[in-house]
Amino acid sequence: MSLPPLMQKGLSALLKVIKFTDPSSINQAVTTLEQHFTLSTYEIALAYQKSYQSGLNAIIAGLGKASIFDAKVIEEFAINIVPDYLQPFALQQGIQAYLPLQQFCCRTIAKCDVLIEHKTLLFQGEENQLTEADLAALITDTDSLSITALVLEQLQSLKATHPDLLDEELLAFFRFNDLLGNAILFFLHEQLRRDSRVEATLAALQRQDLWQDVRD
Repeated sequence: MSLPPLMQKGLSALLKVIKFTDPSSINQAVTTLEQHFTLSTYEIALAYQKSYQSGLNAIIAGLGKASIFDAKVIEEFAINIVPDYLQPFALQQGIQAYLPLQQFCCRTIAKCDVLIEHKTLLFQGEENQLTEADLAALITDTDSLSITALVLEQLQSLKATHPDLLDEELLAFFRFNDLLGNAILFFLHEQLRRDSRVEATLAALQRQDLWQDVRD
């Protein structure tokens, strides 16, 4: 396949097919994707890079380092960081006192800043269209692998140059409630939904009663 597993997983979540009553339905959906979903793997890689950066910026903002330049969509995810991730994570880890919690936030913010700098190393693609096999895999994917696990696997390549960056504390926080993957998917979906080709694809699949909004 020309599409890496990580990118396939994110797009599979976007193109959530809810029913295939017979093989011809799959063929119909693949044909629709071929007609409308014409992003190259390079374009998809760029979308992932931007979503990865936005996700880390939202985590940074949520942990207390907000910026006047943060977009509204960044703030939309950032407000969930403390109640949905930081507070239950701190309780699980026994980080109860104010000072240790603030120190954890400062360490995590600093590490996220560094990780953003390496976004181009993680998501790469060429100027080629998705194959019919790629498109079929997007709509029949049943693999349970998480985006968080796939991204953290790619991040391991940074250990040679940044041995102290990906410590167990940071990895545990990113894995908690699938934080990193949820952040990336949130911004990936927001970004791709504004692309006219994706919009046309989803509209066509919906007209054929093959697609349901993943947020429903």
